[in-house]
Amino acid sequence: MIKNCLVLILFMLAEVALAATNLTVIVDSSKVYKPKDGDVVQLKIRSNEAGSLRVEILSEDGMHIRQLHRNIQIKANGLLTVEWDGTDDDGRVVPSEVYFPKVTFSSQKNGKDYEYNPLAESGGSMLRNIPVSLDKYDNFSLKLSSPSRLLIRGGVHDGPLLKTFSSWRPYPQGIARFNWDGMVSGQDIYVAGWDKFRLVATGYRLPRNAIILQAESNYWEYCKKKSRTIDGELLNKKHQRIVSDRRISARFLDSKCIPIEPKISLGVVRDGEKIIVRIDVPEMYSKAIAQDFYEVVFFLDNEFVSEREQGYMPMEWVYSLGKSKPKILTVNLTGYKKQIATASILIPTDE
Repeated sequence: MIKNCLVLILFMLAEVALAATNLTVIVDSSKVYKPKDGDVVQLKIRSNEAGSLRVEILSEDGMHIRQLHRNIQIKANGLLTVEWDGTDDDGRVVPSEVYFPKVTFSSQKNGKDYEYNPLAESGGSMLRNIPVSLDKYDNFSLKLSSPSRLLIRGGVHDGPLLKTFSSWRPYPQGIARFNWDGMVSGQDIYVAGWDKFRLVATGYRLPRNAIILQAESNYWEYCKKKSRTIDGELLNKKHQRIVSDRRISARFLDSKCIPIEPKISLGVVRDGEKIIVRIDVPEMYSKAIAQDFYEVVFFLDNEFVSEREQGYMPMEWVYSLGKSKPKILTVNLTGYKKQIATASILIPTDE
């Protein structure tokens, strides 16, 4: 029992050593840090050589977030604890996202610099078909052996996507729990009990020493101010890993500064036996869909009826219902990179 506990503790504390200098960096990646609640991230750094350290915080995109130390001394076989309060160089609490330590060690012995950057050498391996446990109250959970980004969707087998529960959000190691009432916005129908309803979870492992923060500000807006600090060389290294290793998810390279899954707004008007549907996406998502080929797919009562190739937003779709009396319209926006957005709306009656 004690042995198993020790193995679990070592697994939860991501530990990475730089072989050339025996530099070790440890961060507790098993929790979500909340700066507004006073949470402080502790970076424990150990070295078998004397020298100086430069310690900074980066986003997964490689943006510089915070310079913690420029020239802090460490003794041979010494241990330093460096704290980060979740703020950037301007003293602002950073948005909800995942961040990583970058440590540069300058050896007192030979004057050489050694860099530890988990973004360049770890993370990105795909997670497919993660088992999902659904309880009798329609809440569900899944178990993660390491910090990961997750894509979790619910929909009808051979039918439409109905709901996205997580669009590549980061989660710490452990049990990820999701509260749900079994309903879908715009459907006003209980769907969790349908025979053809499916929950599907995929994702990829985050790089080592992930620091997941929860805050109030918007990461996409934050990127507009910090994108000039992105490390281009780091992005090249990540790209090389994807090219050389098919186990690395393509999502690992995608910028987190662009919303991956746009929100769809729907409006529908009944005109006798016809419905006139207006589809649009908010301006903040327009860049995301403009970078990809996409099609708009239409379902009535979860049955496919039509699709439109890439067009301009807003889009208008007119459909003749004939004698059928469908209750629900569902629209899926499907991209080449598999990003899918969904929205449902009740169809007005002709009475």
